[in-house]
Amino acid sequence: MSAGASHDHQPGTGPHLRGARITTYVLTGIGAIAALAFYPLLPDAIPIHWDATGTADSWGSPVMIVVLVALWVGIVIGVDALSRRPHILNYPMEVTKEAAPRLYASATRMLVWMNVGLTVLFGSLVLQSYGISAAVLTGAAALAILVALAVGLVRMLRVHTR
Repeated sequence: MSAGASHDHQPGTGPHLRGARITTYVLTGIGAIAALAFYPLLPDAIPIHWDATGTADSWGSPVMIVVLVALWVGIVIGVDALSRRPHILNYPMEVTKEAAPRLYASATRMLVWMNVGLTVLFGSLVLQSYGISAAVLTGAAALAILVALAVGLVRMLRVHTR
């Protein structure tokens, strides 16, 4: 069943997910405030792209920090909103009344943990724009996002095959 399925659901609200949601918002808030507070200290050109080794290979205006922070905050809020409404998502299988609660719980967990990874990813990009080496953090965040996605999809497929 695609978006708009109307099965009853209880998005995951256990202590781990609540903690992950809070952590995501706290880190995003601190990162966004710090990035904007130090904006006046930025030079005329800042790194805006890095190669696989973490070496800056493209430069841009300091205004790009504002764009990056706006994207960061918007994506975190958007993914969190989706994680609270798993019934509106499209699933790679039919959503039956029996499977819906487990599918919705799996999707919620996947999105919450992906959001944690996205928060760390954007935070590391902001750090790198300020000249602070964070390539390892960027790579770890990207890996965490992929793992959350893979685990979430596998869990959803397992629900469907039960």
